[in-house]
Amino acid sequence: MKKHAMLLTLGCLTAITISGRSVQDLFFPEISKLGELNLINKNLDSLDGLQNISDKKRIKCLYLGNNQLEKLPPNIFKGFTNLTWLSLDGNKLKTLPAVIFKDLKKLKILSLNRNPLRNGEEEKISAEVKKSAPACTIFF
Repeated sequence: MKKHAMLLTLGCLTAITISGRSVQDLFFPEISKLGELNLINKNLDSLDGLQNISDKKRIKCLYLGNNQLEKLPPNIFKGFTNLTWLSLDGNKLKTLPAVIFKDLKKLKILSLNRNPLRNGEEEKISAEVKKSAPACTIFF
């Protein structure tokens, strides 16, 4: 807990860019005003630590590009109900669970550029995103 003591006292932070750490080690219990989280270029192969964010509904921008993500759990974005921008570009994603975007009703931008998506996956993702967030622009 001591190594995270600084994060415990930053209740008014609105944006965080993490460098040189893995998301699994992060602890965000009382950062109640956090609206933007940048985890680009962190060599991440999983997002297990996202469940440690105490108030997911405040996050509006989530940047997860240029990592090593190959697959994502179906409920990884559960609770991120006010997310408007999601960057997953530059990963190793071949497919995404159909329900992954279910709670993202306010999503405006979804970036999936530079992922080796399987044939037909772009159409499947587009259809699923449009069910939840019809105004979302998707970049493949």
